[in-house]
Amino acid sequence: MIKAAQLQCAVTRIQRIISVMLLTAAVLAVLPEAARAATDYTRPGPYLGLGVSGGLEEFNGGSGSAFGDSAGLTFRGGYRFTPYFALEGLYEYMDDFGLSVTTLRGTKIHDDIHTHNFSLMGKGILPLGFIQPSLEFVQPYLTGGIGFLNANNSGKIRGEELNGSSATEFAGRVGAGIDLQATSQIALTLDSGYVLPTNQLSNLNYISFGMGVRYTF
Repeated sequence: MIKAAQLQCAVTRIQRIISVMLLTAAVLAVLPEAARAATDYTRPGPYLGLGVSGGLEEFNGGSGSAFGDSAGLTFRGGYRFTPYFALEGLYEYMDDFGLSVTTLRGTKIHDDIHTHNFSLMGKGILPLGFIQPSLEFVQPYLTGGIGFLNANNSGKIRGEELNGSSATEFAGRVGAGIDLQATSQIALTLDSGYVLPTNQLSNLNYISFGMGVRYTF
């Protein structure tokens, strides 16, 4: 039952993100041509981005967990070398994968997991303007790389704080997203990723969905 509710929550979040993406694409598509003319959306250069994200827990390989989902923040920076490739560093903070249960004896237990994900990734980009000029502001991409995940655990039993724990392990990250360019420098970014930590954190997989703004210098 818990997993079914989490799945419904994930579907709802995905639908909202898709709705925002389609609305933004529609707005950009009807912008006056003069506002989008003579812009180079694929030019090389460094960029920075900031956004909000939601983490859908896939703990224990998605086989079932009483933990809930989390909200977070994402910061990214990179360099676009060609129209089709960039190298990107990403930091993502997830505030609270939480668990709250009450035992048959009425004991209340609460557990929180906060995570920090650092990844260095290659970014393959497909500028749709090369296929259809009217879609030059739409740039889907795929990402993949490695880094590490830091997880911090804290909890309470009967309202009393327990000693927390912390661990850091290597982690992989794969993802996909789309950049919707408003100008040659500013873009709305819609992004998803799957984080796969290793060793003692290998049961803390999660899916990230986010949106933010990217600025190219």
